[in-house]
Amino acid sequence: KVDDLYQAMDVFLKCDLLISELRIGHQKYEDKIKLGEIAKEVYENAIKVCHLLFLKNGDEKVFFNGFHFSERSKAVVLLDAFRRAPNQNPTSSIKDSLLLSQYQLNHKIGAYESQLNNERIKSQPNLDTVKTLLGKIINMRQADDSLNYKIGKLFPNFQRKNQIAQTPDITTIRKKLLGNSKTLIEYFLTDSTLYIFLINQQNIALEAVPINSDFKKHLKQLSTRLTIPKMKEETNEGFISFFQSASY
Repeated sequence: KVDDLYQAMDVFLKCDLLISELRIGHQKYEDKIKLGEIAKEVYENAIKVCHLLFLKNGDEKVFFNGFHFSERSKAVVLLDAFRRAPNQNPTSSIKDSLLLSQYQLNHKIGAYESQLNNERIKSQPNLDTVKTLLGKIINMRQADDSLNYKIGKLFPNFQRKNQIAQTPDITTIRKKLLGNSKTLIEYFLTDSTLYIFLINQQNIALEAVPINSDFKKHLKQLSTRLTIPKMKEETNEGFISFFQSASY
C-alpha cells in the first residue's frame, strides 16, 4: 500500500507539471474554468496522499511535496488576482492595451480552434475550411508570440510576476526563520479537512484537522475577535482557543 501511495504521489507531480503547461496555453474561458476545477481536485487529492504517506514514515521528501502542492494551488489563484489588479504605473495604459490585444487575440484563437474541432469531427469535413482555419490559427499564434515578446521587452517585471516561482526547499525556509522560536505555518483548506504544515528549525509536521461543528464554532469565535475593535485585546486568547480546539 505504501508503494501505491508513492506511485500516486509521482502521478500527482506529473499532473502538476501538466496543469502548469495547460495554464499558459491557448484556452477558451470555459476551458480555464474547467482547468481550475480539475486543478483544485488534483491538489486536494495530492495533499491527502502526502499526508497519509507522511503519517507512515515521516519522509521529509513527502512533506515537501505536500507543501509544494499547497503552494502551487495558492500560486495560481494569486497569479490570476495579480493579472486583474489595477496598475498605478504611468506606463500601465500601454501595458493594458497590449494585454487587451493579447486577450482578444487568444479569444479569437479559441473560437477558431472550436470551429476547427467541430469541422474535423464531421463525417465529411470540408478540407478547404479546415485548411483556412488552420492558417488563421497559425497566423494568430505567431502574432501572440510577437505580443509576448514585446510585453517581455517593455515590462520584464510583469513577465516575471506572471511566472509561478519554484517552491523553496525546507533548508531555504529554515534559513529565513531567524531564531529557534519561529515557526512557519502553511495551511490548505478542503471542504472536509484543514491540512496544516509546520516548519521550524528542529521539526516538520503535517496535520489534518477535520472540519466539524466544533471547528466551525471556534473559527467563528476567532473571526469575531478579529473583526470587532473592542475585542482586539482578546485576540491572542482567541487564537489559543482556536488552535487548542484542533485535535492533532
